[in-house]
Amino acid sequence: MADFTLSNGDDITFDLYKINVREYRELLSPGCPKDKEDLYFSRVCGIDVDKLLNLSYPDYQGLIDTFIERLSSPLADEKN
Repeated sequence: MADFTLSNGDDITFDLYKINVREYRELLSPGCPKDKEDLYFSRVCGIDVDKLLNLSYPDYQGLIDTFIERLSSPLADEKN
């Protein structure tokens, strides 16, 4: 099931296994360079950086908001 649907109908499902703890901490750090933020975020989204940077602002913000929600409970979809 998709985590977020872009305005063009593309479904995005976050794969939190695509980011390690070091990258996660760096991503959340205020000093993280934008190019690394883009790289880490696009990898988790399953899209390339170019596509991420060409999203409309509402799509991008919705994607970010949904990503933050998923980060708060990364095991919500896991089976025990």
